[in-house]
Amino acid sequence: MLGKVLFLRVSPLNAEKCIIIEKGQLAHPTIERELYGFIVESFITTTRRYTVDHAKLAASLKLEDNANIIVMPYSDEMLQAVLDYDRTIAGHDRGDYLRPYIQAYKKLTFVATDAEGKITGFAIANNMVGNINYSICPLYGDMEQVQSDLMRQVLMALPDASEISIYTPDDNIQATRMLEALGTRTDLLTKRLYTKHEVKLPLEKVASVLNLGVFVI
Repeated sequence: MLGKVLFLRVSPLNAEKCIIIEKGQLAHPTIERELYGFIVESFITTTRRYTVDHAKLAASLKLEDNANIIVMPYSDEMLQAVLDYDRTIAGHDRGDYLRPYIQAYKKLTFVATDAEGKITGFAIANNMVGNINYSICPLYGDMEQVQSDLMRQVLMALPDASEISIYTPDDNIQATRMLEALGTRTDLLTKRLYTKHEVKLPLEKVASVLNLGVFVI
């Protein structure tokens, strides 16, 4: 009962935002039934940890000879193209959030393009505080190999033995297999819930989500 009262108190304040509920709490059906105004059927995200091991990366994430995949460090002239690509993933413009985010972590931002220069994915690693040194979020790519090449590029740019966190939708089976082959360790399962509007995302292109949400219950 207390949980219901607290949820109903805070939910009107976040009516247009994303909420995460830890999967362990989803064992109680009444919680889902009482999420008034929320689209419950969203997706499960698995948080994984990985300790960077440069010596093993070459074998775990092999670079295939594909002339149509070019991964390069981010530069400021790429900004609008990155924002446009992000809109194809999120379904709406997130420039107000992404511009300062990219600016803060642009030294650890990588962009994938095809042979004609069209963006086909990007990834950002940001510094964390505590026992996790870096978080890779987001990591988007049109194809499995794009996601793999971006992941390898980001990890190679981070210090050896760094602790990394990655947030992968379970619906992206290829990315899940890639991370399991890398030797990542599962840390947490969460469920994303959205208000008012049903959200249909191209999760097969999402190897790691942009952020963890507005608040956690």
